Parts: sequence; structure tokens; C-alpha cells
Amino acid sequence: MIHGYYHDQGGTIVLITHSESEARKLTEDLRAYGNDPWYLPSKEMVFFKSYAHSNQIMQDRIRVIHNVYTQSHGIVVATLESLLAPLVDKEVWHSYILSLKVGDVVDLEKLGEQLYDMGFERSDMVETEGQFAIRGGILDVFSARFEHPIRIELFDDEVDSIRSFSVSTQKSIDKLDQVEMIPAKEVFLTQEGRTALIEGLKKERKGIDTSTDNGVILDRHYDHVLHGFENNLHFDDLYKYAAYLPYVQANLIDYLLDKATVMIHEPNRMIEKSAYFLQDYQEKYRIFLEKGEVVKRQYDMVIEPEKMLSKLSSFPTVLFSQLRQDIESFKVEEFIPYHSKEVQSYHGKLEDFIVDAGKWKRRGYKVLVAIGNEERGRQN
Repeated sequence: MIHGYYHDQGGTIVLITHSESEARKLTEDLRAYGNDPWYLPSKEMVFFKSYAHSNQIMQDRIRVIHNVYTQSHGIVVATLESLLAPLVDKEVWHSYILSLKVGDVVDLEKLGEQLYDMGFERSDMVETEGQFAIRGGILDVFSARFEHPIRIELFDDEVDSIRSFSVSTQKSIDKLDQVEMIPAKEVFLTQEGRTALIEGLKKERKGIDTSTDNGVILDRHYDHVLHGFENNLHFDDLYKYAAYLPYVQANLIDYLLDKATVMIHEPNRMIEKSAYFLQDYQEKYRIFLEKGEVVKRQYDMVIEPEKMLSKLSSFPTVLFSQLRQDIESFKVEEFIPYHSKEVQSYHGKLEDFIVDAGKWKRRGYKVLVAIGNEERGRQN
């Protein structure tokens, strides 16, 4: 049904379900019908310092964000929780897309600073997405836009060549005339943002009661965070401070182009799961705040589920539910029953299937045949 709607109506579909496992399953099902859906994994929102964050999840999310920003047709598969992370405003995202072509005159060190501002991490050698390295007149950068990293060689201060290359062998793969690199983080720090963040933290710090043990610990935590931002230290968890950045007011839904349709799989289960998520999130915030290990506006590093549901309800919405029931947060205008039943097994007798398929077509049905793999499809 989703496949048929997408190909008949076009535009973008945001398909939301209640769990990561169900989102992955729906993604694979859509692929089986020849679609190329964009699966948006959830990112873990933690209050503590995490040294084991998944760079792969981060870059997978970046790809989906940019696809939604640049393409007017596609299927996003997500959980409600995966949509709750705030993003930089669309105009800021656009202004931080870096384009280079052969013949451009560049300052390599300033280029490195620009990549750093875009959320890339400087390393001695590029090994994974989100990294860049500068050696002599060579810039290597691995953007989520590309399957392989890009090597940009300069002759003096002019871009002499642009090539993709293999991480394992370091050998060139393709020669390119130009390249476009997208930010490596969902939230990144502009100079305006750094100033606003520092001012906001300092203002809050003045209100801390240091006559209590908890206040002393909290003040010490503010001092540590301020020291990092005032000395331009790298923060992998910048999203925690998104509420202090004036240009981080958007979310993925704001990036949609043209017409879009929201489809929700088992909406009541999704709403129930989001309520548990919010309850757990609020409790963790309370505990860490009492321990003096978070700054006050860190609570706002996620959008509350009810606000996201309100935003989603402004789009044409299709709800899929196995049971006819009232659905919280959505006003249902029409119920459309649909039935499904298991097709008999033909045990390899293709002739019997062809006979049945002919009957179905004569009755006006559209027949879709799902086959395990492309090779088997050619054989049949």
C-alpha cells in the first residue's frame, strides 16, 4: 500500500513506527518492492559524557537529513524518537555546504578550519566518515555524501586534482571535476553560536546557589563546560547545548520540500512508546541535575513528543492500525478498511500461478510479484 501510494502520488513520505526493529523491517520490505527508502536511526540522547557514541549512526542520520533537504521525492522511515533531535535551521545548513572544483584558489589551513566548523574531526589519516586530514598540499576528507573519501591536491594554492580513493589501499578510484561536502554533525558551532552559548551559560551560572554542596558541584560543572567553549575545545556532544544556540530551531520535518505525507504504523503503540521515552528522559534529567552534572537547559536537547505530533498533524496523514480504535493526538476523518490474506504456495509450479494471476488481473487487481533476489527473477 505504501509502495503504491508513493508511486501514484509522488512527493515525500515520512513513515513512522513504534520501534527501531520495526523501522528496519519496514525499510527492508520497501526495498523488496524496488524502493530506496531512507532509514533514520535514533541517536542516543545521554546526559553523561559518552566516549562510545556511534559515528556510523551519526553519518547515516546526516545522509537522510541531506536527502530530505535536497530531494522532493523519497520515503523516510523513522521512529518518533529519531525525529526529536533539533537541527540547525535550513539556511544555516545550506550556508555550511562546501563546494570545490578544479582550478579554485584556496587557503588550505582556512579550509581545514571551515571543515572543523562543519563538524569534521581532524586526524592524521582519514579512516571513517566525518574525518579530514591535511598533509603538505593534500587534503583528505570523508563526507557522508560519498561512498569513499575524497583527496584534493593543491599546486601552490590552486586545486589541481580531486579524486575519490580507497581507505584500505589509498589508491585513487575516480577522478572528479568538482565536489560538494555537507556538514558532519547535525548541530555545529558558528562564531555567533559560541558567543550566545557562553553568554547563556554565564548568565545561568550567576543564579547558582553555591552555599549548598549540590550548588558547588553544579558551579564546578558550569566552569568545566565554559572552559571548553572559551578555549575552542572540540565537543562531540554539542547537541546537548542546542538550546543555547539561536540558529538551532529546526527539526527534520522543517527540511521537507514540496508536498509530503505522514504515514504512521500502529499509532497508539507509537504514542505509548514515546510517553515511556519522555518519562524516562525526564527522570534521568532530574537525577543528573540533582547531582550537578548537567547545565539547566540541557533538558531541551530533545523536542517533546507532543510538540512533534502537533507538527506532524499539519500534514496529510495516513494511520495504519490492525484494530479500529480511537487514536490519541489525531483526529481521524475517515476509516478505510482493508483486508489481506495469505496466498497459497505454488511449490514451484509457475503455470498454476500464471493462471491465477490472469484471473486476478481480469477482476481489476494489480498483481505484484515479490522474488527473493534479482538473479532468481531473471531465471523466472
